[in-house]
Amino acid sequence: MKILLHIGTHKTGNTSIQRFARGNEDNLKSRGWLYPGYDIVNARGHYAHHHIAHGLAMVRNNRIDLETARKFIKEAVRLAESYEYLFLSAEE
Repeated sequence: MKILLHIGTHKTGNTSIQRFARGNEDNLKSRGWLYPGYDIVNARGHYAHHHIAHGLAMVRNNRIDLETARKFIKEAVRLAESYEYLFLSAEE
């Protein structure tokens, strides 16, 4: 498994990439790509992984805390063992 970590700056088309990935999860999976959702840690969904990044950085008032962000990464890596790529995307 390879990890593709997309870190974009604002106003450079990141949302288009993230919404495409979220909207085409099944198609991506059939091609060996996992773009995991927050549901893997029973958290409210989002099209990108901003809250995971903020949780890891311990940003105040983030809806995902450090512990949950760590669980997300651990579970994403576990699930991705069945795929060729793990794709994560966030800004900031």
